[in-house]
Amino acid sequence: MVFAAICSAILACHGHLSKTSAAEAVEPGTLKVIVYHETPGLSFKDKVGFKRNLAHNLGLPVLTGGYSGLHLRVWARDSTNTTWVIDLRKTSKGCGCTILSYTGRMKDTIYYIYIHEQRDVKPKSDWVNFFNKLEKYHIPEMEKRTLPKDREFSFTSMTYVQFEIDEPNEYRYIEYPDPIFFRNEDKTSKNIDEFFRYFNAEMGTTIYDTGNYENG
Repeated sequence: MVFAAICSAILACHGHLSKTSAAEAVEPGTLKVIVYHETPGLSFKDKVGFKRNLAHNLGLPVLTGGYSGLHLRVWARDSTNTTWVIDLRKTSKGCGCTILSYTGRMKDTIYYIYIHEQRDVKPKSDWVNFFNKLEKYHIPEMEKRTLPKDREFSFTSMTYVQFEIDEPNEYRYIEYPDPIFFRNEDKTSKNIDEFFRYFNAEMGTTIYDTGNYENG
């Protein structure tokens, strides 16, 4: 009851959007409901612009280049259509990592974002060892995609894992076709899959968990 009241209060701030409350069908475990505001004229094909607009709606810093250290953001969707965001930061003052999960739903032409989890995590070992280990998986340098185009395009739909890398002198965006599916035939996919395995082991998470695909 308390949560329903909170959600109603959030959506009431949007006046003309409050006739139909997303709280009527809030998913279990939802922390917060956000009305997604689309940037005018932004095409979904503009993947960088779309990610930046989405980050803004989620309350995350928009990455544009020039970060005073390393800011690595990973977007990955799992089999339940939940999107996970890893927000990993490293500066001379320290390190930090926030994880966030959300789903989206359209209702009466309005798009709602349901945030299910948002918390800070840290590695079981230490930050120095953690970042040193990432070099094994070519992160944050990021390898080029090596999966043949005809193999990727042989599927009618495809899930992608996206990386945003923000450093002092550059911003990079790179995406990889479903690394879990292609890990046994593509070396870059294998590295990305192993990155998630290592991240989950260190942070105690199950993001893009490969446990259900061991026989894949």
